[in-house]
Amino acid sequence: MYKGDHLLNVFNIVAGLASIVSVVLAVYNFDKEPRQLIVYWTIAVIVAASWVVTLLAGLRLARLRKEQIRVMTATQESHAARVERIANEQRREISRMQSDHRDDLAKTRRDFEKKLNAGRVRMEREARYSKAQGNFHKCIHNLRDAWFSLETGDSKETVIRQLNNSIGAFAEAFSLITGQHCWAIVKELTFIPPADESLIDPDSGQSDLGKQFLFVKTLFESEETVGRQGPSKTDRLYANTELGKLFDEWTRACWCSNDLDALFAKGEYRNNEWRGVPGNGDGNFNATFAWPIRKRLYSETPTLAPLNVKQDIIGFLCVRTMAKHVFREAADRDMGAAYADAFYIVLKRLKSRA
Repeated sequence: MYKGDHLLNVFNIVAGLASIVSVVLAVYNFDKEPRQLIVYWTIAVIVAASWVVTLLAGLRLARLRKEQIRVMTATQESHAARVERIANEQRREISRMQSDHRDDLAKTRRDFEKKLNAGRVRMEREARYSKAQGNFHKCIHNLRDAWFSLETGDSKETVIRQLNNSIGAFAEAFSLITGQHCWAIVKELTFIPPADESLIDPDSGQSDLGKQFLFVKTLFESEETVGRQGPSKTDRLYANTELGKLFDEWTRACWCSNDLDALFAKGEYRNNEWRGVPGNGDGNFNATFAWPIRKRLYSETPTLAPLNVKQDIIGFLCVRTMAKHVFREAADRDMGAAYADAFYIVLKRLKSRA
């Protein structure tokens, strides 16, 4: 209670007592002179009126004081709620910043681990390539010997043995590079013209129909594949997804898949030599790498001129393995392309001798 409230209460008590005294005096002196009686009653009325006014003013002041207290209480509660809201917002902001910081730290750690793993894989790959240099030299060495045998008129058996040794060394090189058992195959591309030549006549507008008369046949394979795939047979080019794409996309340097089951499940892979069942990986190979054995041309190729291709493509080089996700297309394509280019020279000479 404020100091002014105490003074107002004291004044109300004094005024009330004065009013009572004035009324008592006026009643007691009722038989006095009228003039004196009027004075008493006037004083009594004035004092009583003052007391009533003071009492009403006190009540009014009490109500105002109560309203002021209510407003102050509401203001304090609103201020407290605002302070609490600001504190909650600050806590949420701090929590968000901490969470973002943790996420940034986790992302930085993941990026670092990813780069570290990539560097480790790259260094491991480089180390494996270093180990495989001897095998790659051996496969080029045997290619040279096969070319020399062709030039000097050695027997066909000698040439085939040297080429098989070359393919075997190439497969061993990829086995060292990938850390998994790999085997290599060379397929010859041939064009068997149909009886109805109009099917491949460019003027007929049906030259694409002539592609159905393109065939591939296994010529050479690494020794590791003996007995794995059975006897070689002639098959249509487009029964093999990777070889068909390499023929159609003449600017493409290679074709690689590390998961043939996944491609087959999406309807994007076909190969008559593949016996895989999607999902269980029990095929005779689950990943493959293929390169064209060719020479790009600026004019029509003499051997496949009716099809208007822009490359003298005479075969394909394939590397296969049972393991998945072992090939690195960006890192491995150049070695296979280099071997395919070198093999083109020998195979071209061998076909001309036949």
